[in-house]
Amino acid sequence: MAETDEELEAIAKGGGAEMGEAVKQMRYLAGTSEFLYMETLRELARLDEGQKLSNAEQRGALQVLNLLESGRTPDEIRRMYTS
Repeated sequence: MAETDEELEAIAKGGGAEMGEAVKQMRYLAGTSEFLYMETLRELARLDEGQKLSNAEQRGALQVLNLLESGRTPDEIRRMYTS
């Protein structure tokens, strides 16, 4: 799998006419507004997922802090979450 334009060009040249045509079509499709829109949606979904995970971690940390402030010991808290 090519990770750079140079590698992609080498594949296109070394793979014969069919591979050259496939690379040409891939480059064409990657430049279309539909493809760019889908890439934007994928990136937004990844960012949203990361934000949700971060928020969940923060909520979990706050719950643990609240339990510690209420007098629970770390061992009690650990048993609550692992039992």
